[in-house]
Amino acid sequence: MPTTELEDPLDVWDGGTAYRAPAVIALTGITYRQLDYWARQGFVTPSISRATGSGTLRRYSFEDLVELRIVKALLPTNYTGGFALKHIRGALDVYRKHRERTGSGLGIFLVTDGRGWRAVDEGRFVDLNKIEMITIVSVDWIRRTLEDAIFALEKNELVTV
Repeated sequence: MPTTELEDPLDVWDGGTAYRAPAVIALTGITYRQLDYWARQGFVTPSISRATGSGTLRRYSFEDLVELRIVKALLPTNYTGGFALKHIRGALDVYRKHRERTGSGLGIFLVTDGRGWRAVDEGRFVDLNKIEMITIVSVDWIRRTLEDAIFALEKNELVTV
């Protein structure tokens, strides 16, 4: 029997696997404070179950984790300038609309020239000669590395994201 929530961070529900905060933190590399703040602000919310008071758990889906990894990829770090949350929200909005329209988040890149975001399919790409500076986020790469991290977590081999 697990002694801590991190040792058994997954729940099984009718739609698949649900991820609690310790697993989300391990799989995305964000802090608990960020996760809590973003959920309370409606920035990235758990789609399986939201906290409804003290002692209740948030449960995140795989797609929620993909969104959190997109955010993490776009946040400022010690090495990159990154984007403000307002601009990252635009990337998430474009991703969510694409996913709703196509039923999948597969096969796209999120692309910005600093003014706005677009979801671009793998098959058709923008003419990079017309753009001075561009940021590209490969959603497929995020999904693949997340799947690898989940596999490692399930085998208790996840070290860091």
